Amino acid sequence: MLTSALSMRLLSLKLDSWSIGVLMTALMLSLPMLVVLSYLFEPSGEIWRHLAATVLQDYVTNSLLLMLGVAIGVLLLGVSTAWLTSMCQFPGRALFEWALLLPMMANPHWNSSGRMNRK
Repeated sequence: MLTSALSMRLLSLKLDSWSIGVLMTALMLSLPMLVVLSYLFEPSGEIWRHLAATVLQDYVTNSLLLMLGVAIGVLLLGVSTAWLTSMCQFPGRALFEWALLLPMMANPHWNSSGRMNRK
């Protein structure tokens, strides 16, 4: 009975152009992760042994430290400035709200300009 209810629910979903676009975008964005996960099913024991013996511990440690540093920076700078702009009235608040969005644009912009300058 559960499977028939689930199949009826899936059949009743209407796929419009927005839904198809969102699904295609999600598929394209998840493709790199799916490719990396697909390598888990290939026998490559020697490569993992080599990485574990040489650089894997450094990579994991650096990744965890970077994650911790970013979390602390976001908590100190991002949360405090977001709270100030939403709770306080001060001159230049509207400009400051837009200026806080600039870091979200900077990385893709630098990445794309860096790719264009390669030869």
